[in-house]
Amino acid sequence: MNLGEYSVKNKVNSWLLVLLMTIGGVLAYFEMGKLEDPAFTIKEAKIITATQVRRHKKCTTKSRITLKMQCASWGK
Repeated sequence: MNLGEYSVKNKVNSWLLVLLMTIGGVLAYFEMGKLEDPAFTIKEAKIITATQVRRHKKCTTKSRITLKMQCASWGK
């Protein structure tokens, strides 16, 4: 016996199944989240690496100032 033949012969069971599925769908719809953009956390990490500053013997005044500013911003 296939599904179509069973549903024609047992109309009450078929309609009961349709009704239960519809009620379950409506309840599930109303219990879903309502936020457009739900809140979630973005985990952040701070990565600190050791860097070496190369010092050239032939430094101009401009490059020395730039180097000092870079070292100051790096916390050295």
